[in-house]
Amino acid sequence: MENKSSNATSDYDVFYSTGESGDKKLVFQMRATDLTDKNSVITTDYCAASLRLIESYTPGSTGAAGTVGRPSEPWKYFMVSPTTGLLSKDTTMNYRINVNKNRLIIVIESPSATGVGCVLNYIGLPDEIYAA
Repeated sequence: MENKSSNATSDYDVFYSTGESGDKKLVFQMRATDLTDKNSVITTDYCAASLRLIESYTPGSTGAAGTVGRPSEPWKYFMVSPTTGLLSKDTTMNYRINVNKNRLIIVIESPSATGVGCVLNYIGLPDEIYAA
């Protein structure tokens, strides 16, 4: 996966991949703020960022906003901690990442002293799809 954003302020991070097979157009947008686009997981004690599965993205020139396909797609929660409350922004979190051209898997662990468990976020395509 590759970050294609031409303007992180307006477009946030835009990840794109052609998938392991090379014939896919996998694209999603992530931002460090919650669904209200107000509470940053970087600068506040809130525990949710957000993402959306957009149809396409065409970067603008360097520093200019790009064009998002399906801009009406709603933002979804991307949990950094499994609590709807607050967790100090100074808390050191441990994380593990598994990424390939089909998917991004992130496990985020809170320190045991917080009493808060871990979060598993999976974005993308599974290796195998079963249908009944």
